[in-house]
Amino acid sequence: MQWTNTTGRPISFINVRASIPDSASGGGVTGTLNLYVDGVFRQELNLNSRQSWVYEGNGNDNTSDNQNPADGDPRVFWDESHTFVTGSPIPSGR
Repeated sequence: MQWTNTTGRPISFINVRASIPDSASGGGVTGTLNLYVDGVFRQELNLNSRQSWVYEGNGNDNTSDNQNPADGDPRVFWDESHTFVTGSPIPSGR
């Protein structure tokens, strides 16, 4: 994905919404997303699926601690990561 800073100000903080697949056992997986600014690598953003997936059905309600796929149908949510950008702030227009 690619975007341009159109805030009119330099930014040093971003919010990323993501949803990555859950593990087969429902315990979650981790992954990274690389952040580049003007084609130059800045940092890795750490992601995980632990708060994104719950399972309901078979008499089980949709609760955040329901991480067992055997408990019913999967329900996916977005997870938000709030991250300070390393290095100098990203200028407007970049």
